[in-house]
Amino acid sequence: MDFAEADLTQASFIGTDFTDSRFNHTNLTEADFTDATHYNISATDNTLKKTRFSLPEAISLLYSLDIILKED
Repeated sequence: MDFAEADLTQASFIGTDFTDSRFNHTNLTEADFTDATHYNISATDNTLKKTRFSLPEAISLLYSLDIILKED
């Protein structure tokens, strides 16, 4: 599914599998990704304000940042 440029403010994606989905310049303000899986969302290319995510899947948001992640 292609969510590029979409306004998904307050959308509920609880438990959704986002395999092969695309988010680009998407407004995800107050959207709920609780227990959602396989999403690839750039924290810099999308609007994330009070967007809800669950751990450990939310760790994937860090990969879009210009940081170095060290795994033990």
